[in-house]
Amino acid sequence: MFNYIKQNKKESILDRFIKTPLHTWLYPKIYFKEWQPTSGVGDNQYIDECYFSNPEHIIHNITKPTFKLEKDYFVYQSNFIKKLLTDIKNNLLDLDVVLLLEYPENKINHQKYIKKIIAICKKLSNKKIALKKHPRDFNTYDELINLKNTTFLPNIAFEFLLPFINKNTIILSGISTSLMLANTLLKNQTYLTTSANFQNSNLMQKLGVKNYE
Repeated sequence: MFNYIKQNKKESILDRFIKTPLHTWLYPKIYFKEWQPTSGVGDNQYIDECYFSNPEHIIHNITKPTFKLEKDYFVYQSNFIKKLLTDIKNNLLDLDVVLLLEYPENKINHQKYIKKIIAICKKLSNKKIALKKHPRDFNTYDELINLKNTTFLPNIAFEFLLPFINKNTIILSGISTSLMLANTLLKNQTYLTTSANFQNSNLMQKLGVKNYE
């Protein structure tokens, strides 16, 4: 908004003798030598071009190339998200089990963990299972792709999927914050943990999360 409206803030003694000297003298020396004060957001030397919803109302003299944000910029992304959520909704309604794969850093032995997941999926092969990776998990899980009745959900935060999950769907995971949050947001689901340390996890038991066996 600093590009559209004028700041009528009165400079206090603190601003004049402490904050302003800090910004103009000390900050450049500590953080980066090429730091320069700017007249408005978007006029920084590290910005190549600026996009505004209403560039005609900018009050500052922006020296960089300026463009208007057009509706078309957002239509593609909006339609993509709409289609994604529609597909997710249709797929989630028919699921029997959602298995949340644990975050890579939580796995002591990746291959041993994969074998464990394969065993679970084979045991539940008569169910429709969806595997859900952590958004920052970049493993391909090639060993799990062709398992019977098993698919992968989109690699987005699990919380986005919760509203579309059937109340009869079982949520299965290790001891994870996603499982805890899901248990908080959707109380009518069945939550199971695959953690071998379940007996030592008083927290999971307090939340009503049962052990998978």
